[in-house]
Amino acid sequence: MIESGPMRSVAGKIAVSFAMAVILLGLLGVLAFRNIRQFNNHTQWVIHTHLVIENLQDILLLLTEAETGQRGFIITGNTGYLLSYDAAVTQVAQREQTLRALTHDNPSQQARQKRLTRRIYDKLAELQQTIALSQGAAGLPAARAEVMINRGQDITDDIRATIAEMEEAENRLLVVRTREAQSSEHLTLFVITIGVPLACLFLTLLAMTL
Repeated sequence: MIESGPMRSVAGKIAVSFAMAVILLGLLGVLAFRNIRQFNNHTQWVIHTHLVIENLQDILLLLTEAETGQRGFIITGNTGYLLSYDAAVTQVAQREQTLRALTHDNPSQQARQKRLTRRIYDKLAELQQTIALSQGAAGLPAARAEVMINRGQDITDDIRATIAEMEEAENRLLVVRTREAQSSEHLTLFVITIGVPLACLFLTLLAMTL
């Protein structure tokens, strides 16, 4: 049986509407998927930046704890302070290795990180030297005299300055990466909350006019 003209016309309109629906919703789906991936990527970089800053702050705190343990032992002679000193030294080394891995993709931060690493181990060597002095023939009085002249202050100042530089660089990156993440999030929400309803409205109007 041969379909009449009106029936073929209706079938054609349905086919066109269906094709337009598939194409339009497909494009919206691709756009939403792309922006979700970008948002996830930008969010990971924001987390990465926070981790760098966190490790920098931890290093400074742990070095302070190591110095507190060193001074506590030398001033009081209580070996209990050496336990906190040893724990802090171990954790400083761990944080330094983590920081090195986190900044491997950033040449300028790697240069600062290498300088920081040198000064960290200079500081740890200075602390260990006074502890060794206190345990040697000269004893605690000689170690106390060494601590009182504050010989390692220039190393500490350099460490603080380098950490401040690195934190400033990471905070600049954080502003950019947060803005990029927010932009991707807003575009994704636009596609879902505005784009899909508009597409449905467009397809409804198209079906009515065909």
